[in-house]
Amino acid sequence: MGEMIQFKRPDGKTCPGYLATPKTGSGAHGFVCIQEWWGLNEQIKKTADRLAEAGYRALVPDLYRGKLAKASDEASHMMANLNFPDAAEQGWPTSTFPMPPSKTFAAPSST
Repeated sequence: MGEMIQFKRPDGKTCPGYLATPKTGSGAHGFVCIQEWWGLNEQIKKTADRLAEAGYRALVPDLYRGKLAKASDEASHMMANLNFPDAAEQGWPTSTFPMPPSKTFAAPSST
């Protein structure tokens, strides 16, 4: 259901990620899913696909840029060496999930 894409980060750089889009199209509300320490594996892709089946867009940024851990010691090493400030820049991919317009809610009446 989903596909690997390159998306634009807020700082203008590009990043790989997995994007699952529902049948209703790209106008649906969306989630940014963060991978577990194993990397962008089939399990997290299936999670994104399930969100798309439920009617949402789901993007999983590839924080390890294509690397997958096969053992817990390798996953621990990859997570420990992750550049967290750089990974945080991938948190809100504006080109894939533009900020929704703000809504104004009326205060309830006090009658």
